[in-house]
Amino acid sequence: MKNASNSNRGYRMSALILMVAWSTAHGETPTPTPAESHHMPSHDAAVMSLEAPGNAVFGAIQEVLRKLEADPSTDWKKVNLEPLRQHLLDMNHMAEHVDVVAQKFIDKGIELTVRATLPSAIPALDRVFNAHPKILKAETGWDMTASKDKDKYKLRVTSDDASQVDKLRALGYIGIMAEGNHHAAHHWALAKGQIPH
Repeated sequence: MKNASNSNRGYRMSALILMVAWSTAHGETPTPTPAESHHMPSHDAAVMSLEAPGNAVFGAIQEVLRKLEADPSTDWKKVNLEPLRQHLLDMNHMAEHVDVVAQKFIDKGIELTVRATLPSAIPALDRVFNAHPKILKAETGWDMTASKDKDKYKLRVTSDDASQVDKLRALGYIGIMAEGNHHAAHHWALAKGQIPH
């Protein structure tokens, strides 16, 4: 009996979810019957306590959207979230679809060789490694060069400030790519249809 009761409850819950989804898609506000209300979980508090958006790209866009909606000066004629999505996908490739093949200390810094692990990561890395050296120089004073050989990239990062050399060597590939405070401003500018650099 317990299994049957659980099954019926699950069926009613699935039906209710489908009803809400259909009504929302068609611009209607569903009103559950007393029987349906009786079986609805007390979920408002639980839903409000959830923070994980599903994945990082979706979560970043959701955060930007909330801030755009809260900003009365938002010009919705200029807002364009697609360039932000594409940029975040590039960042995802840069962080996840790369193998650090080699790294060695060089005079004043570090040399890294990384390889794209997916064909789709190659154009993403092209874009990221084209933009990052200028940003890194502006924010830290470090010099970064990137050269490409098929699916491999050689990155050389150096600093004329001796006190910074140990830091950039410790950061390695992902730390150097994450260095700086420009990311949030960049994402905001992309979303608002502004020129980010």
